[in-house]
Amino acid sequence: ADLRDVALVEAYFPGREIAATVVDHEAYPLVEIKPKSGHYDYSNKYTSGRSEYVCPAEVAFDTTEAIQLCAVKAFTSLGCEGFARVDFLLNAKSEFVCLEVNTLPGMTANSLVPKAARAKGIEPPHLMQIIMDSALHRRRLSH
Repeated sequence: ADLRDVALVEAYFPGREIAATVVDHEAYPLVEIKPKSGHYDYSNKYTSGRSEYVCPAEVAFDTTEAIQLCAVKAFTSLGCEGFARVDFLLNAKSEFVCLEVNTLPGMTANSLVPKAARAKGIEPPHLMQIIMDSALHRRRLSH
C-alpha cells in the first residue's frame, strides 16, 4: 500500500491528564496535569504558570493502583530500565487509556518525575542516586 493513503484513526477519549512515574520498576505517586485554559500543549507545558500540577493526584485509591500497575507493566513490557514517565487519560467513569511512555522525561525543578518523587518523600539528589544505583546494579548483574 502507498503509505500516503494510510491513516490512523482513534476514538476521542476525553479525560484528565495523569502522569505516572516509574523508577526501577516501582510506581510513584500520580501527577495530574491541569492546564489553566485549553489543552496541555507546548505553550501550556513550557510557559510558567499556565498549568497546575496536583501530586498526589486526586484519584480514587483503586484507580490510582490500577494506573500505577498499568504504568509498571508498560515500563516492563517495553524493556525500560532506570526511570520513565507513563502518560494516561482518565475519564469520569474511572476508565483510563495509556497515551505514551516517555523513556527520558525531564528532570528539571518543574518536571513531573521530581514532583512525583517529592510526593513520596524523595528529594532530587536522592532520586538521582536511586536511578544511578539501579543502573550500577544492572551493570553488575550483566557481567
